[in-house]
Amino acid sequence: MPKVSPSPLGRLLEEISWEGNARHYREGGRGFENVLTAEVFQALDFLPRARFLGRILEGALGGGSEASRLLSREVELLSFSLLPGDIFLAQHSAAQLWVQPDGVIESPSVYCLLEAKRIKRGAFQPEQLAREYLAVVQEAGLRRPLLLLILPSAPPIAVSRNGRLEIHEAVARWLEPVLARCEHEFPPLDRLLQDIDSVIAYTTWPAVAGIIEDGLKNFSTGDPSVDGSVARIAHAVLGAIRWHG
Repeated sequence: MPKVSPSPLGRLLEEISWEGNARHYREGGRGFENVLTAEVFQALDFLPRARFLGRILEGALGGGSEASRLLSREVELLSFSLLPGDIFLAQHSAAQLWVQPDGVIESPSVYCLLEAKRIKRGAFQPEQLAREYLAVVQEAGLRRPLLLLILPSAPPIAVSRNGRLEIHEAVARWLEPVLARCEHEFPPLDRLLQDIDSVIAYTTWPAVAGIIEDGLKNFSTGDPSVDGSVARIAHAVLGAIRWHG
């Protein structure tokens, strides 16, 4: 049997169990980004991909939008893992180094890490984006790396104890000290700095909600049961975004 639950709900429960204070979730996890991510993206995986998830990927902004559009073109072929567990940048040294992405999306051409921030009062930890940038470069292999951010609003982004920064600066400022602790062999620092913008794309929770609403307009298969099922799932996504916001 696999150590990690194949169910997003099971992986969410496992993550909560490690946090050590389940009382925080007594209101159903309202406002917690792991709960929001599980509720929204599990439902998105069930919806017709070209009309919903594909359009979210296609509409992503930033330097990595080309990779996101490529992922959207392969949307029917991708595999999607929510709360997949740790990705190690250094596992065998005295000081381990890892990231915990909210999701991994893989297609034949693209390897994508998903990082979704809470809608209210969400902030990145200082090294977080530098670690996630290196993790997606490490794991992509021969595929196109993509770090896709789901943000409460357009950049600049909040970084704990550092105010608001543009995405590039939020990676570049901590890239060298993180890179120095990694075990994997990476391209030179100047090349990594040059490639930051082409690897990272972003969208916002309001944009996601807007795409879901637009996707429902005039949606019809001619089968009332199928149409009703799609509408219920889509409204569950919209309800989750509203509730956590």
